[in-house]
Amino acid sequence: MKVAGLSGSLATAVYAALPNRNIKMSGETLADVGAVEGFTYPRMGGTKGDQVHFGAYSSSTNILAIYDSLGGGFLAGVNESTVDESGNGFLGFGDFSLTSADHPVLGGPVMVFVSSVAGHDGIFVRLSDGNIITVVTTLMTSPSGSAYNFLAQPGVEVSEDGRSLLVTFAARAGTVWRGIMLADVPVGGEGGNVQFSKVADTSTMIPGTSVMYKCLSVPRVTAQRHVIFFGSHCGSVGASQMVQNQWSNLAMYDDQPVTQHPLTSHRGVSVGVSVLSPGLWRAAEGAITAVASDQTPIPDGNPGESFVAFSDPGVGIDGTVAFIALGNNQSYGIYKVRTDGGVEVVANNRMEVPGVPGCNFANFPQVPSIDAAGNTVFLGKCDASVGGVFYEDGDGLGSVINYNDTIDGVPLVYVGYGTNAYSANRAALYLLLDNSSNGIWTFDIPNPKTLLV
Repeated sequence: MKVAGLSGSLATAVYAALPNRNIKMSGETLADVGAVEGFTYPRMGGTKGDQVHFGAYSSSTNILAIYDSLGGGFLAGVNESTVDESGNGFLGFGDFSLTSADHPVLGGPVMVFVSSVAGHDGIFVRLSDGNIITVVTTLMTSPSGSAYNFLAQPGVEVSEDGRSLLVTFAARAGTVWRGIMLADVPVGGEGGNVQFSKVADTSTMIPGTSVMYKCLSVPRVTAQRHVIFFGSHCGSVGASQMVQNQWSNLAMYDDQPVTQHPLTSHRGVSVGVSVLSPGLWRAAEGAITAVASDQTPIPDGNPGESFVAFSDPGVGIDGTVAFIALGNNQSYGIYKVRTDGGVEVVANNRMEVPGVPGCNFANFPQVPSIDAAGNTVFLGKCDASVGGVFYEDGDGLGSVINYNDTIDGVPLVYVGYGTNAYSANRAALYLLLDNSSNGIWTFDIPNPKTLLV
């Protein structure tokens, strides 16, 4: 049932939990894994929304699994029995993401992931036919002249002309060098002639300032070869990285540890440390410009207010960037920027949670996802008991699932939804139920053109 209301200047549409299906539950058996104990947040990619990718683990191993998003079961996966081009098996998995487009020859989305093999770490691409391509490893030399010692947060997309797979990643080398890199992997000859280019590093001046980037993280790449990333001139208390990491695991920001909250996990705000010139940046055609920075006025904010902290960017196939941000005068929300436009409000702390008068959004725990048209799906809440996953369309906001909904009559304990998880009017969620089971579900999102307010 739909309930129409009005919140600020935006109409809101509220639904009970939208049509959905369970993809995989804890306790069920998964090939080569055994009984599944838990999952990562799921991802969705490609133009059809017909696949959902997620990490799963048992008591003895883990896997990056690929399932049919309509409930058709297991399709494929990457686990310890999967090997790279040299025949080395993978030993665990780190960050992973998917293309928004399909592979131009093989079809289906392409996965990029971090793993360890044969005594080193690397970033690898899994093509939709199952072949594995090594993109970069810690045996390779960085632009600093030293070998990479940190590879993380890879993003991947099919180039607009269909000739390349574009892989971007955050990297470190030595004790001070940090950078954002872009790898160009030719389609048809994948792995044979990977070309690397530096997007930005610790010798790059932050646009509009007199300081260099010191923190660089979470890059995402578009089909047009635009690389979107977080960057700032972050400070330091002079302690080692080990000590700083331990402090960040202990210190809280709002209701989450500093290492987990979207505004602090990648040092948009570092507690006890000054941060200069934070922002989300777009590198395109040899120039770096601000998507949003501490110089950007906040729409629907207080007079003269600008941003001071940012989450990771979520990037759509059309180049739209969505993010969570905090202002210097109490504004807090989810915002988006199209490639040819300014900052727009998706949801903020001036807006009521759909269907709950008087209960404004107060927390956005995860980076939103974006569809091919630049619309977002996001997790938001008013308090511990009021919240859920919501979708955006031309008429306002609608509810995918609320905290007070049930799944097959079982109440919810936890709802998890992150970025890179919305494609072709379908979103993938992680849910923990009140019977101690957990799993992956996909939900059907209404076509915005059919919504009536």
